[in-house]
Amino acid sequence: MPSCAKIPAAVKTRITIAAVLLTAGITGIAGKPPSADPRARALALCARIEKRFRSIKTLSYTAERTTVLPRTTVHDKWMMSYQAPDMFHIDYFQPYEKTIVVNHNGIWEYIPTLRKAVFTDLGALPPAEARRITARSLAPLHLEGFHVGDPDSIARRLVAVNDGAPPGKTLILALKDPTARIVLDTVHELPRSFEQRDSTDRITAAYAVQAFLPVSGYGYLPRRLVMRSLLKQRLVRQEILLKHLRLDQPLNPSIFRFHPPPAVQVITNNPHTAKNR
Repeated sequence: MPSCAKIPAAVKTRITIAAVLLTAGITGIAGKPPSADPRARALALCARIEKRFRSIKTLSYTAERTTVLPRTTVHDKWMMSYQAPDMFHIDYFQPYEKTIVVNHNGIWEYIPTLRKAVFTDLGALPPAEARRITARSLAPLHLEGFHVGDPDSIARRLVAVNDGAPPGKTLILALKDPTARIVLDTVHELPRSFEQRDSTDRITAAYAVQAFLPVSGYGYLPRRLVMRSLLKQRLVRQEILLKHLRLDQPLNPSIFRFHPPPAVQVITNNPHTAKNR
């Protein structure tokens, strides 16, 4: 899942939704209107976006992605189901079939055509290390635009805030360490775009949300977006369309369990044992 700071930096890091943020300062004091100061407004909006994102209990969607490479175009399609705080089920349909299940015990990765299933045992690892390995496994399917990342980190890195055009509908945040630019949509209360640059002013990562989807009881979520990232010193463009999005709807608990089919070779990875050899 589904951050402006990379998940997790976004499966950010990004990629685990954690505990709800503290809400102090988000709504003003004793019913007073929010501050007119752009910096205060921007940080309050970042906190609202992140708090709402981290309150998600379940999320499911189908993603269709087109990746434009120098000599070819790749089409991907997968269905993702998430249940807080750390369970995932992903059915990857195109260009090949693959199932990924993440639960409290570890990560299952199963490719039917190879008749192989790989289990990564996370049970003996510290939680932070387990999250890191999970994020690495899910990183190829990570999508941006759902949230902004840690508001405290944004506050420390924030250099300037300006109103976008037309006035009152966007806030533009300039960040340092590394240099980045976030455009917040104040109407939909989501990030509209993000851009990060290196010391030579070259773009290293970027995304832009092109369409939002209204979600009852939540607000909005991205429906169509474009992501760009460096691959072998080239910016690769990805166009993503989200369909069948369901938020905080009951999910069958059985989808977060995996039992290898008969005659499937099972390979077990134990990061804890490997780390201590």
